[in-house]
Formats: sequence, C-alpha cells, structure tokens
Amino acid sequence: MNIHPIVHIAARTPQFLVEHAKAYGDLLLAELRNTLTSLVVHAVLYIGAAALAVFGVLFGGVSLLVYGMATGDPRHGWLLIAVPVAPLILAAAFLAVARSLPVSITLGVIEDQVKADIAMLHEAGLP
Repeated sequence: MNIHPIVHIAARTPQFLVEHAKAYGDLLLAELRNTLTSLVVHAVLYIGAAALAVFGVLFGGVSLLVYGMATGDPRHGWLLIAVPVAPLILAAAFLAVARSLPVSITLGVIEDQVKADIAMLHEAGLP
C-alpha cells in the first residue's frame, strides 16, 4: 500500500506541519494588520476632513454675523476671512491625502504563498 507523502511527513514529523500552519497564521495576521492600519488611516483622514469642513462653515457663519454687526471699517477685517478659510483649506488637504493613499485590502502575500506551495507539491509529484 502506497502512503501519500504528506501523510508520511505528518506522521513522522508533525512539527513541520505545525510550523507551516503557524507561518500561514503569521502571514494572515500581518496582512490583516496592514489592512486595518490602512482603513484606520483613511477613516481618520475622512473624519478629520469632515470635522474641519464643519468648523470652517461654522466659523464662516460667525464671521458673517460679526461683519454684519461691525460698524465702520473693521481694523482686523482679514481675520473674518482667514479664520473660516484655514479649516476649509486643511479639510481639502485631508481629503486630497485620503484620496491619494491606496486602500490596502488584499491577501496577495497569502495567495502567492499558497500558489508557491501548490507548485512545490506539483514539482514533488504530488496531486
């Protein structure tokens, strides 16, 4: 009776299969960590852009109210424009950075490793 080589290896040296499974687990954890980091960075950038845009609009409304209440020539009138524009510019920058960063949701390293293992089994003459 011919024993399959994988069964033979598993019976003789099960630590190899355990180490191989652990390596796959480590690869999966690394890929998930990269994906989670990418998603968190994007979420922070989009939330920051939204919060800055809200502050810019609110400061713009307050500036309009102050301008409406001011009598004569305001000495620091440039602040009525600068205060709401600054967060709006930062919001646009956050949005641009969030859109330029790639979202890394892939398991390419694990897929490559599985293909390499299958190719190695085919080279060894295993099905």
